[in-house]
Amino acid sequence: MQMDPQLGFLGSEDCLYLNVYRPKHVKAPLPVIVFIHGGAFFYGSALPSVYGPEKFMSNGSVILVTLQYRVGALGFLSTGDCDAPGNVGLKDQNLALGWVKENIERFGGDPDLITLVGQSAGAISVQLHMMSPRSKGLFHRAVMMSGSALIHTIEPPDMAIRLARYQLAAIGLNSVGEMTSEQILLILRSADAAAIVRSIMLVTQLYNPNEVYSVFRPTLEVCNNDETFINRLPNELWRNGEYAQIPWMAGLVQNEATVITLGILNNETLLGYFNANAPNVFPELVGLNSNAAPALKTRFFGGSFTPIWISESNGQRFTDVTFNRY
Repeated sequence: MQMDPQLGFLGSEDCLYLNVYRPKHVKAPLPVIVFIHGGAFFYGSALPSVYGPEKFMSNGSVILVTLQYRVGALGFLSTGDCDAPGNVGLKDQNLALGWVKENIERFGGDPDLITLVGQSAGAISVQLHMMSPRSKGLFHRAVMMSGSALIHTIEPPDMAIRLARYQLAAIGLNSVGEMTSEQILLILRSADAAAIVRSIMLVTQLYNPNEVYSVFRPTLEVCNNDETFINRLPNELWRNGEYAQIPWMAGLVQNEATVITLGILNNETLLGYFNANAPNVFPELVGLNSNAAPALKTRFFGGSFTPIWISESNGQRFTDVTFNRY
């Protein structure tokens, strides 16, 4: 169940399915590709019409599995504590990986040669699985396309509880600021799922009117038990080499950042915000502090500071700045 940017509301809560595609004639245990779709953690699916098997099936040498997981608030809302630690969408993926490992041999696949592949939010997910103890041993190679968990994708626990309260406000509740996690969950678990999903834009406005991406995304979990997916910062884990030591590769495409910048350039309100706050916003886009603003201005826009940093005429330069965050 989701709010697709083009199609609007669609989907069902009954969504935890995966698709297994195999050649007609399997002559030996075949290597397996498990694909995780993207969609900024709030939309997307494994529909055959979107991610079909045609390219993979033509050579008859691989098994393809595409999976679904809960997205948006249903997949990534958290109360920032052990009541609702979050990341259930990632845990859906983990469950699917476990199913593949256990059952793919029945379809002619090699359970000891599974490559986990993801695109965009799916690529972020792949890298998180490489760092999560829960996914250890469930795959043997990894491919990350157009995404990395090392950018600003992990929500801190204090922000997660704020988002949970905003979600209550978005479905019509008042005086939610002092509600406990237990009270929040009691209400949300009895609320209409469609109403929760449809309110995503209102939650975004309450959280940050200038947000151009999903507000619900992976969360740093505070619990440490068998259910925990990730409770340390990805940058720290990756820097320390605490991830699956397996063959992996990552890739990107030209003008990757237009997925973000077009949403700003075509929105007068967002564009005005970015120009008004350019000395602070631009450094943040590339993970720097405001002291770097003059150097960024010179490198990407030239000349001295002006009231207008970005416009339609220099949108490519804006994309270049944003691209460097990856």
